[in-house]
Amino acid sequence: MNHLTESPHGDDAPGITQMQLTAWLPTYPNEKAEIDEAWIRNQRGTVTSAEGITQRQECIAAAERRPDQFFCRLVRSRNEIVGLLCGRREEPVHSYRRYGFEATGERRLWRDKLPNMRMARAGEPPGKNP
Repeated sequence: MNHLTESPHGDDAPGITQMQLTAWLPTYPNEKAEIDEAWIRNQRGTVTSAEGITQRQECIAAAERRPDQFFCRLVRSRNEIVGLLCGRREEPVHSYRRYGFEATGERRLWRDKLPNMRMARAGEPPGKNP
């Protein structure tokens, strides 16, 4: 499966926020903690709202304006956004939020693409990685 790693643009925000919610639903349920799909949708479903999309657009714009401080990379597969890595350059990579669809067979995504995405954090100019 071909994956394309690139810098997102503001018009990617709706797809990114939908991918985030879709990825959270199978990832975070915890019966002992009483976290189910309804709880996740109630607590995090606003990510796909107009306000959530605007917040994501602001993060993307910050990474474009201040690449010395922030980075944001996404992964596409067949024009679908399937992964995201964003954060502050001075923070450890493990603290960045990573999202991907394990449910759609993207299990290898982070093993295969994360090393390239980490290069963005290390100062590699934004671009496309096949």
